[in-house]
Amino acid sequence: QAGEVYEPLEAIFEANPDMLFVVVTAPPLPAGQTTDAQADLAREWADWLVDTWQPAYEARNPNLNNVVVFDWFDFLARPASAGAGLRHRLKEEYTRSGSTVPNPAALLASTEFFATGTASEDSFLDLAVDAFPAIDFTMPDKFTAKLAKADLLGDKALDLDAAQPGDDLFVTVKVSENASNNEQFRVLIPATLPTRPEGQRDAGIRFVPTGLASASALTKSNPEEAPVQDFYGHDVLTTNVPLKIKDLSSLTATIDINGAAIAPMGLDISTNEKDAIRAQGSTGLGTEGTFTVSGASWTANTFQGDFLIDSQYESYEITGNTATALTLLSGEPRDGAWKIVQNPTFLEQVVVEFYNEANSADFDVATDLLPLSLDQRVSGVAIYRDNDFNPENRNGHFDVDIDIPLRLDGAPQLVGISGDAPQVKFAFSLPGTGFNGDDVSKLPRNRQWVPASWDGENAESDFFVVVRASEGMQTDDNFRMGIVSWGPSTPTEPDPYVFFRLTGPEREDYKKFQEFPWGNRGVGFITVYKDAPVQYFMDGNTPGVKEDSSGYNWVRTHTSQKKRSAIVTARKEPSGPTSVVINSASTTELPAQTLEANPFTFVIYGSGFGTKPEVILTGYDVTVNQATDTTISVTIQARADAPQPPIVLIVRNPVTGKEASRSNLFTLVNGTGDVAPVIVRVSPARAEKKNFPVTVIGEHFGAREDMAVRFGETLMPILSVNSAGTEISVGFPQGGFASVGPMDVTVRNESNGTDAIKIDAFDFVSQPDVGKLPGCGGPMGGGTGSSTGDVVLLAMVGAALGFGLRTRRARPQV
Repeated sequence: QAGEVYEPLEAIFEANPDMLFVVVTAPPLPAGQTTDAQADLAREWADWLVDTWQPAYEARNPNLNNVVVFDWFDFLARPASAGAGLRHRLKEEYTRSGSTVPNPAALLASTEFFATGTASEDSFLDLAVDAFPAIDFTMPDKFTAKLAKADLLGDKALDLDAAQPGDDLFVTVKVSENASNNEQFRVLIPATLPTRPEGQRDAGIRFVPTGLASASALTKSNPEEAPVQDFYGHDVLTTNVPLKIKDLSSLTATIDINGAAIAPMGLDISTNEKDAIRAQGSTGLGTEGTFTVSGASWTANTFQGDFLIDSQYESYEITGNTATALTLLSGEPRDGAWKIVQNPTFLEQVVVEFYNEANSADFDVATDLLPLSLDQRVSGVAIYRDNDFNPENRNGHFDVDIDIPLRLDGAPQLVGISGDAPQVKFAFSLPGTGFNGDDVSKLPRNRQWVPASWDGENAESDFFVVVRASEGMQTDDNFRMGIVSWGPSTPTEPDPYVFFRLTGPEREDYKKFQEFPWGNRGVGFITVYKDAPVQYFMDGNTPGVKEDSSGYNWVRTHTSQKKRSAIVTARKEPSGPTSVVINSASTTELPAQTLEANPFTFVIYGSGFGTKPEVILTGYDVTVNQATDTTISVTIQARADAPQPPIVLIVRNPVTGKEASRSNLFTLVNGTGDVAPVIVRVSPARAEKKNFPVTVIGEHFGAREDMAVRFGETLMPILSVNSAGTEISVGFPQGGFASVGPMDVTVRNESNGTDAIKIDAFDFVSQPDVGKLPGCGGPMGGGTGSSTGDVVLLAMVGAALGFGLRTRRARPQV
């Protein structure tokens, strides 16, 4: 009866005499996973296939010889002599803990026995093929393989009756994440292996019917590089910088309009070079052109040509060293942690793409995100470095107050071809290579050192691509981000910063220097060598080796990796007690320039600021003078590169982690701004009506008729302004104050439109401290800002007394 199960298969075997069929017996189960009776039955079945069924098939079909049985059970099983509990079970060396599946050692041994064979023995499959009748192996049309994709079929095997120019088969290589940067290797399929014993010299290409590969198989052909010379000018392949592009949008699936920055994508990079870091430490002292490590015992000039990485990942070329000090080409490194690295690789360029995900095309990089800015702290699209030197840093998480905004060669640029996905390009390649004639010792150090390992402090993303939504973004707008690199590298491509200096169409001239102009250097690297690297080459069929004699000590590359994020959707941040809201400012016009002797001061109004907010303003250095939860007094100084519109304001509450932005609050006006008044203090700072007049003390006060003073919202009568312009005397307002307690003091010069505000500078007390009235809960007017209850009670008492007096005066007339 057992043979009946195979009768349908035998009919197929007989109908296809030109095909070799291999029947494989099932592997045995491990000890403890089956009984003796079941294991004996499994052995019996395998033996029946080998000893009974296959001979019977061959007897019925003596001319076919197209069926063999691979007894995998027998190959993996213990013999009957192993005894009860062990016989016919999986061999101990092939068991996998907690599983019935054979372990990798079993699979490796089985593959060698079945398919590859050894140097001394042919494989099971080789023997089966050798015994197979010599027949025409021309592939019938019905066996042409098909490749299905998107419901479209294409031939995998080409038309055998037509000429097929070019290569038909390709050998591809994909390295693991453990490969090191700039490793070199050669891929070839030799015709013969002459060092092997006779009879074993046939190499990697085998034909059926049998035949030898031609000698030209030794010649390497690179069809994708055919228009130009082989990469690097030699035939070996060089590994690129290992890179993992991370989709972080699962942590930030929404973006708040006018809210906090988010990081939908990250770059995890490592050179995997174990000898890259030559020395490192946690304490060092930086001065101009020198870095000193107390207690070091270095050999003189052993680090010449290496680079110092300081505590903010800025790199400095080392020109020499003593036992304890490094001499640097230029710059003043920061104190603290440090590393000395050799042959460093730097990240110097990133291109990010944006994809609109809505049918209505409702996402626009230019309007839905904050403006692109050189200051990455306010830019709508920005790039940050994970600050592994900070003990509070979280690896793989964007920490806006800890991670480092990169310094760029120029503001991020919108690039790409019209109709393509919008692309934002970042370049941070300075000081460059000197390729363009620039003196690298006089340029900033923007390029970013790539870590030498994946783990430890370098675990997870090393760089974050950050986005910030503007007030122009609408609820439910959504988008994806992507990073895509393609095309061959151009090792001596000019420095990216050169093209960031240009305007207009000239910015695209970098394409003229690329290996292929259609390529995209989405993630760009540069490796700087201390000594000339060794290169391998083929001179005909003879391999050779030589030092790189190009004269360049650097090589530019880029990865061919790509990835996009999941969808990020805009929302209006839910309003709550900790929400940061920017409502307005005391001025809407900011000077394009400021003088050190004439800083510009104004006040920001809103809510949720806290008492120690962080304030960032495009193009200005900002000092927070005073802050409450609803007001922030700031003084700004324009930076040397001059502010450019639009001006973006960001206020962040570091306690709650909330922040808000505005890009439509300020306009820029030419000039340095007129001299503005300055409030130092009010004397007395706390007073009642009888203490007036009160003096406002400060600087740059104008003539009496040009000045206006407000305590809170109340316009104060100005009695005088001293000749030095440092004191203003104000009287008690005719209508009194609308409220009691602390209030802001504003001084405005009406002649030039400038003003100064000091928050909570004056405290008005409604009544003197005269003790408690009967029934009162505390002293009347005794504290700063007497309680509203006391004021109301006094008013009621006054009204009652007045009513009583009026009643007594009226009685005689009754």
